[in-house]
Amino acid sequence: MKKTHVYVALSISFFLLISLSLSAQTRTQSPPKLYKSSPIVEPSVVKIPFEITNPGFVELQLFNDEKERIWIKGKVVNRVGKSYIAIPRKPLKPNTRYEYILKYKGKDYSSSFYAS
Repeated sequence: MKKTHVYVALSISFFLLISLSLSAQTRTQSPPKLYKSSPIVEPSVVKIPFEITNPGFVELQLFNDEKERIWIKGKVVNRVGKSYIAIPRKPLKPNTRYEYILKYKGKDYSSSFYAS
């Protein structure tokens, strides 16, 4: 009887170990995504917040009201979760709408903000 209990306990432990391993692999294999948040306009910078599901490189391209690319900045984000890219206010014209694209893992995420 004791050998049976040990065998059952080892079988359950092995099953749990395999289940946890497969669960961890499933989480890391999910497709990377970027979630945008509303830009935060401050006196000295405009923060472009985002959240990512996998670590990676995020690039921001900024366009003026004439659709000309005026600024590019990249950032390596080594962790999953929330982050942001800050744009200095100094070169931005007041009372102008700016469009931007966040590039992440081969996809583009577009939005805009108004520099008051």
